[in-house]
Amino acid sequence: MTIKRPLAAFALGTFSAALLLGPTVAHAQASNCQLDVSRDVITIPTPRAPTATRDGVVLARFALGLRGPQLYEKISDEPNRFVAEGNTGSLIAQLDIDGDGVFTASDAAILARFMSGFTGDALTNGLTFNTAASRKTGATVTAFLNGGCAPTAPIATAQRHAARLLQQGTYGASLDEINRVAGLGGGNPTSMTQAWLAEQFAKGQSGFGNYSQQLIDENKTGAFDWRCSGDNKSWGCAYAANTPGFYKFAMEGDDQLRQRVTNALSQILVVSIANNRLLDAGVTVGDYWDMLGRNAFAAPAGAKGSFRNLLKEATLHPAMGIFLDMLSSSAEVPNENYGRELVQLFAVGTVMLNQDGTPQLSAGKTIPAYDESVVQGFAKAFTGWHFNGADSDPTKPWKFYYPDADWRNAMKPWSLRRCPQNGRWPPGTPEAAPGSNDAAICYSYCDVSKPACSLDTPHNKLDKKLLQYAAPAGVKTTLAAGQTIQQDLEDTIDNVFYHPNVGPFISRQLIQRLITSNPTPGYVSRVAGAFNNSAGVRGDMKAVITAIFTDPEARDVNTANKNWFGKLREPTIKFVHLHRAFNARETQKGYYDVWDTSSPETLGQAAMKAPSVFNYYSPDFGPSGPLAYTSIRPVVSGDGFGNRSREPLLGPEFEITNTSTVAGFSDFWNWGVFNGFAPNYDGGVKLRWQPDHSRYLAGGGALADNPQALVDELDLLLTANNLKPAFKANLVAMVTGITRGDIAEQRAQRFQAVYWQIVNSADYAIQR
Repeated sequence: MTIKRPLAAFALGTFSAALLLGPTVAHAQASNCQLDVSRDVITIPTPRAPTATRDGVVLARFALGLRGPQLYEKISDEPNRFVAEGNTGSLIAQLDIDGDGVFTASDAAILARFMSGFTGDALTNGLTFNTAASRKTGATVTAFLNGGCAPTAPIATAQRHAARLLQQGTYGASLDEINRVAGLGGGNPTSMTQAWLAEQFAKGQSGFGNYSQQLIDENKTGAFDWRCSGDNKSWGCAYAANTPGFYKFAMEGDDQLRQRVTNALSQILVVSIANNRLLDAGVTVGDYWDMLGRNAFAAPAGAKGSFRNLLKEATLHPAMGIFLDMLSSSAEVPNENYGRELVQLFAVGTVMLNQDGTPQLSAGKTIPAYDESVVQGFAKAFTGWHFNGADSDPTKPWKFYYPDADWRNAMKPWSLRRCPQNGRWPPGTPEAAPGSNDAAICYSYCDVSKPACSLDTPHNKLDKKLLQYAAPAGVKTTLAAGQTIQQDLEDTIDNVFYHPNVGPFISRQLIQRLITSNPTPGYVSRVAGAFNNSAGVRGDMKAVITAIFTDPEARDVNTANKNWFGKLREPTIKFVHLHRAFNARETQKGYYDVWDTSSPETLGQAAMKAPSVFNYYSPDFGPSGPLAYTSIRPVVSGDGFGNRSREPLLGPEFEITNTSTVAGFSDFWNWGVFNGFAPNYDGGVKLRWQPDHSRYLAGGGALADNPQALVDELDLLLTANNLKPAFKANLVAMVTGITRGDIAEQRAQRFQAVYWQIVNSADYAIQR
């Protein structure tokens, strides 16, 4: 292909010009830096001396933006895989030789000279540096190179610690809240976190279910008549009662940590308004979220902590009963959906795990956590449950199939005999002429008063096989025939709850949803340890949350600066964050109405509307490209990944991220975020989430008049000081260059330009 050779020649030409600016020596200098980026660390585990014609050219091409084959082809000793991209990408912080926060052609030129034996000012002569660069002389560059290319430690102010904590544990914080939290615990990040957690644990809980019911009641009186019109208002009212509660409490609720944890749990133990019956019910998904949030902070029940109660309540919640077909599952036809997903997705996973979340191996292979016979056992154990009160009228046995729905109270065992679904007697019973008075013979249709002419209660009374493991005393791995439905439920929940996988399985996913997509095994193990035993209690969710947020891996800004740390911001959380940052509120009725935002033109995700039980994205999803190259982590030493260091990096949220959603949100920000969100209808009442930008635009101290102060504050407010120095310097220069005769227009354009640039940057996209 004609493009490859010119690109290679261009990169070599760039270096040739750079090398001519200083004296050439015959040998490369020694360095503690890892610069042999072209080496496949798997097939060539021993480090080798870097060369300008091999590693230097790779670095030059990388700095010029080339990726994939264009990065490494036509080089001597050509890398045999995409290793150069993965290696270089994992070392970006160490390759920032001039200290401006980014890896550029200037850095690559310095490294090529260094590999060629240049010394002193010959390393930097003739190069142009970004204004944010902190190392521009031969002496400072040499000290950095000889010191092992250790990245500059980020500035760790109390404000930055507070901003990081709040972006991890809330839907977003205003500047006032950042400053308030910065004063907790004397500015020490761990003490600050503990004090803030204590505040959050004491907050009252937002009530999604009650608010949904309130909206339904108000809608029926015409309060929101654009959603409910005519005599048949039930569907419209129910539709309008689902996500407005999510947004209202995300925007206004004090219990921010509980809501973030609830959101995380809702993506593990999934129910969704993508199911039309749950959508139309109006209140049940909100009530399910209340259940998750209640158990997230609930006091432990003896040695069986709150997660055990969460599993039981999720199992019996009518939303789950409908979503995964457990409700009305019967002895004759046990439905496997709920039992399978309880094990596979909600608590245990598919393979046996160590406490640190790594798979257990036998003869080099993973060990299955269960087989189909276990799923069948769970299916039988969960038969016989129905809507609360559905069996209250023994004269209406058909209500087993067409019940009155109680959407908020836990399911109850069906206690009555049943007719078959077709209304006729069970197979094998004798038939007589109509009018027969023989009680032992069935009439033409089912008679629930006669055992021979109806079906028994629907719970399966046979023995059941459960998860097989070395269970604690009193925890069953099989259920004997003849147990009651309540006994089967309690024993089955215990069987799941005490499985050794549950601690690491749940801990890793909560860390991913709140802190970072790629926690080290040590981080997972510490949190799983808190799950397994906190002062003698297993499954204490408060202890788990505390362990997640106070762990050094979550709080250390140096760890946050590493390439593998952090998570892509979830679209709905990003949307709320950008409104909360500027104290936005709905200005008319306090009704945060939002349509389906799952299209790529808006968010690419809709609140409470996971497309399936598998959530919006898999916790094991890894994007293609550099993150997938198995060389991404081995070259970064001492980061605690151990035997997982050669695995691809994960990025769950990238599964719903593509060029369409990125471009779509950039446009959506302009009309749906910057001036506040407004529905695409108004029904006579204009609803808008109104942000407050006055600090930047109004008065004698408007920050838009001070470019550096404007950029610094938005960096703190939106990214927790995650913007790279070079990017910030460019932003300041851009703002300074925006001058208008009308001061109000100048302020507005400066603020909007900086805000837009930050929101569409990689530094904002990744929560660190």
